[in-house]
Amino acid sequence: MSSVCGFRWLPNMRVQRTRSSPSAHRSPLTRYSLGGVKRAVGDDRLGSYVDKHALDMACEQGWRAGLWVAALTVTILCCDHSDNVVGPSPTPTPTPRPISGAWVGAFMGEAPLVECIMPASGTASADLVETGSAVTGTLSWHQGACNVDGASLQLTRIGDTLSGTATYFGAVDTVSGTVGSPEVTFIVTRPAGGGGFPGGTAGLHRP
Repeated sequence: MSSVCGFRWLPNMRVQRTRSSPSAHRSPLTRYSLGGVKRAVGDDRLGSYVDKHALDMACEQGWRAGLWVAALTVTILCCDHSDNVVGPSPTPTPTPRPISGAWVGAFMGEAPLVECIMPASGTASADLVETGSAVTGTLSWHQGACNVDGASLQLTRIGDTLSGTATYFGAVDTVSGTVGSPEVTFIVTRPAGGGGFPGGTAGLHRP
């Protein structure tokens, strides 16, 4: 019993044996399988028909080729999917809306009516210059007697949020704001300790 490529070959158990003839010139002892195919004496060993060494070499080359193909397949799959990230796509960051230029709108004052001598609401305008995160320019509003013509703005923009100061004839108020669509809103507030000038809320849009 022999083995090829790691597999053991079992003898054909379904054979029919015949006795040899005493005649000297008759054919050698043969075995006939039940399927009707003749096999020579000793063919239980595969080597009587095929070179076992050649088979072993072919098997070794086959195993090596199989391992090489498997390694190549894994490499191709890894390279093919190395740049494919599984999961949800990141949300793109929206481009900030530019606010440089002219704005107009309405103003609602925070000062007592007696201080501004009616009415509490009025008009507002702004001229802004945006450079990176810095926003400068002027803000004006008209509310009865409380008119502010050209308060100087010094603001910082982070996303859609504005913060900084408004200065008018030496008086300084704090300013907060938001950039929306289509409006820009400014809230001008007097200092808590007093001083400053009458503030309020300006809701602006493009002219």
